[in-house]
Amino acid sequence: MKKGTALFILFIVTCTTVFSQGQGKTQPSTELGVFAGISFYRGDLNNFSNPLVFINPAGGLMVRRNFNPRFSYRINALYGKVEASDAKTNSLAQQQRNLSFRSNIFEGSFQFELNYLDFMIGSEKASPASTYLFLGVGAFYFNPQANYNGSWIDLQPLRTEGQASPYKRLQPSVPMGVGIKMALGKRGCLGFEWGMRKTFTDYIDDVSGSYADPTVLASTNGTASAALSDRSIDSDPITNNNIGRQRGNSQNKDWYSFLGITLSFKFKQKENTCFYYN
Repeated sequence: MKKGTALFILFIVTCTTVFSQGQGKTQPSTELGVFAGISFYRGDLNNFSNPLVFINPAGGLMVRRNFNPRFSYRINALYGKVEASDAKTNSLAQQQRNLSFRSNIFEGSFQFELNYLDFMIGSEKASPASTYLFLGVGAFYFNPQANYNGSWIDLQPLRTEGQASPYKRLQPSVPMGVGIKMALGKRGCLGFEWGMRKTFTDYIDDVSGSYADPTVLASTNGTASAALSDRSIDSDPITNNNIGRQRGNSQNKDWYSFLGITLSFKFKQKENTCFYYN
């Protein structure tokens, strides 16, 4: 957490320095664009050793404000879907656990962009393309579900790990990533980026702690809670031999990612626009 805070402060200071150096030397511009790509997640049912096993289409809208050839900020509204299944992994332990889930992700975020090269759409003196870094703050809504008797059921209200209260489905996130963008004529911009989202919840997949007592779950939250809490292949409903055993790893929070392309167009500016290039 301390390293993440230090990285965020360093990024903001760098962006502020770049902004102050370029302010007044170039006219800011605004772009409106779209994002199209894929979404996936890393958590207790899928790890970074093979993060692209479970992918789904993703898309959204963005507004980018360019202050100078090095510094921009943007507002994103993105949608994606994440899922995973123990039965489809190569891990024997996960296959034995036999859990699965799916969840829609709705995200809104504010991000800072820092270009590696001077880049400004419509400028003949600036670089026609540049790599960039981005970092920001956001919030996302998720709702994990599992298939039970042929129907998809919301898991959060069931408190499948015996939680005293349900976890919050609206959570903060920290978007961060890398990309490359290139100018398309005088008003267009095409980009390709990968953005990871640091979250502060371990329940995107509804898996975090230990197995709860299914008899208690059934009496307090219903039979579906007990059934979906422990779907182990060798689970014994009589002896309840999994009670207290590790179900997930609460020490590692979940992540989700967006990977894809952006296409944006700059709003038309006055003819006397003058671009600065150092």
